[in-house]
Amino acid sequence: MLKDDENQHLINEVPEHKADQEVLLDSAPTRKIVCAVVPMFMGYAALVSFQSDIKDRLGIHSESSDESYAFGEAVSMLFLAALVFRLLHNVFLSWLSPRQRVFFGCALMCLATGTVAVVYYALRWTSVWLAYVIYVCGGIAIGTFEANLVSSITPLGHQTKKWAVIGMPLGYNGVSIGGFFLFALAPSNAYLQGGVFGATSLLCVVAACIFAIAVPSDVSTTIAQGTEFNGVSSLAELTASLREWREWIAPIAPNLVSLFTDMFACILASTVALYVFKVGNVPLVPGRCATMPYNVLQGVFNICGFLGDFTARTVAYSPPSWWPTSLMTPNGNTLRCLVFTCTGLALCLCRVAILSPIGMLLIMFGNGLMYATTTRRIDTVVPWKYNIIAVSLWLFTGDCGSYIASTLTTPISNAVGRVASCDK
Repeated sequence: MLKDDENQHLINEVPEHKADQEVLLDSAPTRKIVCAVVPMFMGYAALVSFQSDIKDRLGIHSESSDESYAFGEAVSMLFLAALVFRLLHNVFLSWLSPRQRVFFGCALMCLATGTVAVVYYALRWTSVWLAYVIYVCGGIAIGTFEANLVSSITPLGHQTKKWAVIGMPLGYNGVSIGGFFLFALAPSNAYLQGGVFGATSLLCVVAACIFAIAVPSDVSTTIAQGTEFNGVSSLAELTASLREWREWIAPIAPNLVSLFTDMFACILASTVALYVFKVGNVPLVPGRCATMPYNVLQGVFNICGFLGDFTARTVAYSPPSWWPTSLMTPNGNTLRCLVFTCTGLALCLCRVAILSPIGMLLIMFGNGLMYATTTRRIDTVVPWKYNIIAVSLWLFTGDCGSYIASTLTTPISNAVGRVASCDK
C-alpha cells in the first residue's frame, strides 16, 4: 500500500487509459484533507442551524412580521447563491484554477461568519439587510468550495475523497450538535453564540492552510495538462459541455433526481423544526406531560441526522462484505433514497417531537448513501474532462431543492403551527 508521500509519482503521470485512471483512483489516502473540509461545513451549519438565534439577536420575535419575512428571504439567499455558483463558478471565476477557487470559498466563508460575530454580536447592529450580504457570501463560499474541492482531490484517489466526504457531516454536525448542547447550558448567552461564529471564521483560515499542504498545486495542474481536468472556463465551453450531455449527464441522471429530493427534504425538515418546536420545554408527544428542553431536542435531532449521514457515507464509499450490492447501483440507490427521504420528511412535519429525530435520521441516511455513491460513480464512469462540470451540475440540482425548501420555510412553519409550550 502506498503512503501519502508516495502518491506523487502517480500524480505526475497523466492517466491516458481507463486502467491507469483506476490505478490512480486506488492510491493511498491523504487523510489530512478532512481537516480542510470540516471548518467550511461548520460555517455552513452555523448560518443554517443558528438562524433563529441570529433572528432573536436582531430583535425579530414575531413570525408574521415584515422583518421576519425579510430575514427568511435573506436566509434563502444562502441557497440561491450556492445554486448559482455551483455551475457558474466555471464562468465567474474562470480566471482562477479549481484549486484557487477552494481558497476563494474559504475566504468568503471566513468573511460571512466573521461578520456575524463582529457586527451582530460584538457591535450589536440590528440591520436585517446586512443579513442578505452575509448569506450571499456564505452561499457563494459553499457553492464554489464544494465542487472544486471534490474535483481537485480526484487525482488523489477514492480513499482521499472518502475522507473529504466524511468531513462534510463531521463539520456540519460538529457545530449543529455541539452548538445546541452548548446553548442548552447557557440559553440566550450572546457571548457564547458570537464565539461560535468567531471561532468558525478563524478555522476557515486554518482550513485554507491545510488544503494548501494536503493538495499541492502540481496535483491538479499536472493532471489538467493531460486530461483537461480544469473543466470549463467560459460560457462558451459550458455551452459546449452541455451539448455533449450524453457523456456526463446521462450516467448520473437518477442521482440528480435523488439529490434534489433529498436536499429539499433535508432543508425543509431541519429549518421547520427550528420554528415549530421553538418553545422552552417541548412536549415529546402532544397532550402529554413528558417534555424536553428545546436546545436538547435540537441536539438530539442533529445527532440522529449525523448518525444517518456518517454511517451511510462511510459504508457506501468503502462497502463491507455485508453491504447490499443493490444500494451501490444508480437506480437502486435513487429508489431507496426516495423512500428514506419521503418517510423521514413525513415524520419531521407531523408535529410529534419524539418522531422528528427518527425522521431526520432517515433523511440523512438517504443523503449520505446518495452522496458517497454518486461521487464515486462520477469518478468511475464520467470522463475526467467533465468531472468538475458533472459534480457542479449534480450539486446544482441539490441546491435547487434547498432553495425551494428555504423559500417555503416560513409559510410551512406557519401552516404547521408551533407546538404548545409545557413551560411551568
